[in-house]
Amino acid sequence: NIVKINEVIGTKIEDRPGGLANILEVIKDIGVSMEYMYAFLTKTDTPYLVIRVNDNEAVEKALYDAGIYTLNPEDMKDM
Repeated sequence: NIVKINEVIGTKIEDRPGGLANILEVIKDIGVSMEYMYAFLTKTDTPYLVIRVNDNEAVEKALYDAGIYTLNPEDMKDM
């Protein structure tokens, strides 16, 4: 078996119509390619998005500039 660990970005999705579109628009606007994404709900039904992109730094900065918080490992502990 081959296992590969990739760096990904996690962020909370606003639980409203267009919440996901908001995040994807930020990524599209900076021209970064997305390899994959998936969404999940926590125990409290909070929606989150995990994305794999070709430039994590650029996406993290763009999301920050747009007021979208990205998760760090500490945030994941209580999920």
